[in-house]
Amino acid sequence: MVARSRYLVLPENRLAYESAVAVRDGRGADCVVVAGPVGAGKSSLVRAVFGGGEALSVRGRRGKAKRPTTVVQTAADWATATSESVREGNPADVAAAFLVPRVLVVEDVESIVGRQAQTNGDRLSDLLDARRERGLATVLTAAAEPGPGLGLPPRVTDRLQGGLVAALDPLSEESRIRLASHVAERRALRIASEQLASVADLLGESPAEVEAAVEQLEKLTIRRRTDVDEALLTDFRRRNRPQTPSMSVIAREVAKEFSAKVSDIRSAGRTQAVVLPRQTAMFLARTMAGEPYQSIGRYFGGRNHSTVVHSVKRVERLLDDNAELASRVSSIRASLSS
Repeated sequence: MVARSRYLVLPENRLAYESAVAVRDGRGADCVVVAGPVGAGKSSLVRAVFGGGEALSVRGRRGKAKRPTTVVQTAADWATATSESVREGNPADVAAAFLVPRVLVVEDVESIVGRQAQTNGDRLSDLLDARRERGLATVLTAAAEPGPGLGLPPRVTDRLQGGLVAALDPLSEESRIRLASHVAERRALRIASEQLASVADLLGESPAEVEAAVEQLEKLTIRRRTDVDEALLTDFRRRNRPQTPSMSVIAREVAKEFSAKVSDIRSAGRTQAVVLPRQTAMFLARTMAGEPYQSIGRYFGGRNHSTVVHSVKRVERLLDDNAELASRVSSIRASLSS
């Protein structure tokens, strides 16, 4: 365990954590992107490394900007502050304020996409360039690695891809058990690693899911007035055994069938080796789990609705003519239904 604030460093978050620590200590890259879907632990990592940050004030008492060392702000709040400064006629003051902190953390950068996406993109690119020229570091969090699937304007995408991109990968079974043990210890919940291993497939693949699973186990001990035992674990399994496979389970089974990595299938990358496995996973998430197109796109690399629709239709067409793919999909369906 390493941290301010009870943060557990695992293989899946080590690069992102160490990159952020290097920035905090003044020896890191000028632009770091921490990428991962909702629940992957981006905000927890930011809080562990940078705390809550300091307040950013456009003007101090005598008209001078205060000089915080680290500022943590959401991209939506940054975009709002910047737009309001233009309407109020003081854009230079606000722009200068964001050049004050040695480290600026901008969370959820994809939230600048909208009606003013191009304008916000240009302003953010200008800010990143200005901070780099001054030797100042910027850390950004994003729902996926910078690429077409994130929906950012090309100039921003190019700038972010030029920085250090550190992805928060889905947790392996070993990491899920380690994190669950860590959370249980923090909650003073007595549960053995062997017991957690017996329900590892129900713990989820993100820190948020693991946290929720341990919280549910804790509530069961309170309700049943007992420690964690086999009867309680059986109850936990019954409550959490999905009627339809979750997207994390689908991604895992597809990765196994195609000898691919779950992290690659879920990434924003477009290498040929993962295109068909990813499209197959999207197809099964739609046809077996009934997930909405938007949710599927968000889970698989932050892709948009039309990309998911195209992927599902492509696999449907291929299944009519590609016997090998049909056999693979049949095998995956059987695994998911067992």
